[in-house]
Amino acid sequence: MHLKNLIVSATAFAGACFAQSKAGVEDLDKAGNDLFEKDLSKCPGYKAVKHWQTKDGFYADLALAGPACNVFGTDLPKLKLEVEYQTSDRLHVKILDTNNTVYQVPDSVFPRPGYGQWCSPKNSKLKFAFKADPFSFTVSRSDTGEVLFDTSGNKLVFENQYVYLKTNLPPSPHLYGLGEHSDAFMLNTTNYTRTIYTRDSYGVPQGQNLYGAHPIYFDHRDKGTHGVFLLNSNGMDIYIDKKAGKQYLEYNIIGGVLDFLLYCWSFSP
Repeated sequence: MHLKNLIVSATAFAGACFAQSKAGVEDLDKAGNDLFEKDLSKCPGYKAVKHWQTKDGFYADLALAGPACNVFGTDLPKLKLEVEYQTSDRLHVKILDTNNTVYQVPDSVFPRPGYGQWCSPKNSKLKFAFKADPFSFTVSRSDTGEVLFDTSGNKLVFENQYVYLKTNLPPSPHLYGLGEHSDAFMLNTTNYTRTIYTRDSYGVPQGQNLYGAHPIYFDHRDKGTHGVFLLNSNGMDIYIDKKAGKQYLEYNIIGGVLDFLLYCWSFSP
């Protein structure tokens, strides 16, 4: 779990350090200091205690699967899952608190599509599946079964000041997006942190977060392309790496909900 770049950017705005410098931060990163990294191994994750389907979606109630870990705040004991097959190539997956008290981007800022006739799951190019305990989910292509988004084996953390979700990736993925930044067009996939936290900066410093916040990535594969958009306006570090030969991407967010729109296309630009 990584929040190093985000904390540096946030403290810069708070006046704790200069935006173009990490001066004064190095001591905090010494071995044994847990400001940037927390052990999530004791976090229980969630389990689906109730679930049901409709003609155009899927819903579930989630509950903590064990004692709270409270790594960066307080674990929320109850969540809800909403899945909507909005169009044939767009799937909406949302995980939020049961009481609807956690901040969400308002409709006035990001208008949502109307709640009319969604697409039937049988006519969708995307398929949603889940595991109840511990809760995880996958999104795959309906025609080929290719898995596009996969949280299997990774426990969800949902706290009032920290949200964590990890998805498995294929080896050597071709990922793009997660702007605004000055890095290479195709993203590095080894020990790479992309901070989504807007800031002003003179010049164009390499590897730094810039003016825009675009939490969407595109994964170009041999048989098609898909995109994953996270509608969340909180600061976040998106970390891409591999462990034991297995590639992954993880979201480390300082608040809000998990509000995903997943898109798929049958071509690779």
